[in-house]
Amino acid sequence: MINLNFPQPVHDISNFFNHGQELKKAQDALRSGSKRLVIVVGEREIGKTSFQNVTMEWLRELNQPPYLVDIPMIGNIQTVDELALEILQGLFLATGQTFADMGFVQPEQLQTLTDPDIFRQMMLKGLPDPSQPIVIRIDEFDTILNPGHISQENIHKILSLVRHLVVAWKDIHVSLFLSMTYIPTPTEPAFWSAISGNTRVELFSIIGQLLQHAELIPLQPFDLDGVRNLVEGIFQGKAHLDGDALAELYSMGGGHPYVTKLILHNLVGLYGVERMEIVTANMVRHAVGEALQDRRMAFVFANIYQVHFTEDQKRVMLLLADRHKAISSGELLSHGENTVRAAEELTRRGYLQRNQQQWSVRAHFLHQWLGQWDLFKLELEKHNPGSQSTSRFDEGQHQ
Repeated sequence: MINLNFPQPVHDISNFFNHGQELKKAQDALRSGSKRLVIVVGEREIGKTSFQNVTMEWLRELNQPPYLVDIPMIGNIQTVDELALEILQGLFLATGQTFADMGFVQPEQLQTLTDPDIFRQMMLKGLPDPSQPIVIRIDEFDTILNPGHISQENIHKILSLVRHLVVAWKDIHVSLFLSMTYIPTPTEPAFWSAISGNTRVELFSIIGQLLQHAELIPLQPFDLDGVRNLVEGIFQGKAHLDGDALAELYSMGGGHPYVTKLILHNLVGLYGVERMEIVTANMVRHAVGEALQDRRMAFVFANIYQVHFTEDQKRVMLLLADRHKAISSGELLSHGENTVRAAEELTRRGYLQRNQQQWSVRAHFLHQWLGQWDLFKLELEKHNPGSQSTSRFDEGQHQ
């Protein structure tokens, strides 16, 4: 049976393909028993949650596993005491205890968790064996470091708590296992522009100290061999992509796991396993046409565009979608130096590729989707005033 695990994250390591070296790096760091800060860094839908899932499952299977605290969703957390409460609840669950065991009737009574020393004492009280290592997994940690939603005071307190856990407190053996889309280094102006005064100076110091102790594990899009490995792992001999089909899949998906699985999902839906013994490039193109109409992906890509691109990066993506061909550095420069810098950043993030002085989209599916998006013309006019859309999607043509 073909199991795409789409669009759900992967939990079973047998369904997780590629990133073998990165997995070993995380496993070695987290099983060591020493205090570690392990950060999985990558773009939206690159596989960070799946990476964390299979790593946590691997830790559970150890002969002497650490206490595992799993905090998968933190989008509603806005204060340091809310984060501390989540950690304590997860720790008590891992050790089979309750807040009542700790002398508290309701978790809401824990109003003193803002004090790091009291939080530390609560953690020690909840540990049957204080020498036992703890691994705390937090997914999408950067969502609670957003100055647009959380006060800079609480950002400071949250990062201070992280420093206490993985650096300062020597009597608690904590490793933090975080996933993040970005790390607020000095190259992230969107973060630092909202931080001011002494808080800015102190956060520079805290983040610098944390990065000195951090094991960074970047996840990048797959290369062609990685896409081949993904396809072979999913289909398990039940279907084979010929060379042209594999090249087409790689060109459309650019090695991005979500886009690649989206196309494969629609491929299976169109043809069924019994008719897919040999998959051709034309079959992949038909699957791309179906995938472009998939409502599940429309929300995902709109969110990436609207939330995770700067205004200059949006301008670059819109220009490429409108031209549906590579753009020269000179043309980008005509839109301002910031546009060229945005293209360089998008290349680093895996959205664009550069061939000498030409820039193009790495995953052609993305510019096809953007060109047919309901808001495409409005966005193009907003970011490139006076532009006349030349997108072939204006004529209702889908490849």
